[in-house]
Amino acid sequence: MELQAQQPTEEGGSIQAAGSSNRWAPTPPQLRILKGLYYDKGFKYPTPEQIQEICLHLKQYGQIEDKNVFFWFQNLKARERQKLKEFRNV
Repeated sequence: MELQAQQPTEEGGSIQAAGSSNRWAPTPPQLRILKGLYYDKGFKYPTPEQIQEICLHLKQYGQIEDKNVFFWFQNLKARERQKLKEFRNV
């Protein structure tokens, strides 16, 4: 299977080449802000209103939708639970 390169946009996000999936990838500033909210500010379960506010803030750093923010928090919590489970089994 041939990998498709992503083309950067003026806003700092990326668009996929034709024929590839439309998977969102956070820009470095978006990722830094999301990690800061999760680890430093304790935003582990943001409300829908908080997700909208976060999304509005992150849009200045690249393309993003509310669902991307929601799933980012959900996936990080799942990865942390998995790491904890693996650590306890050692």
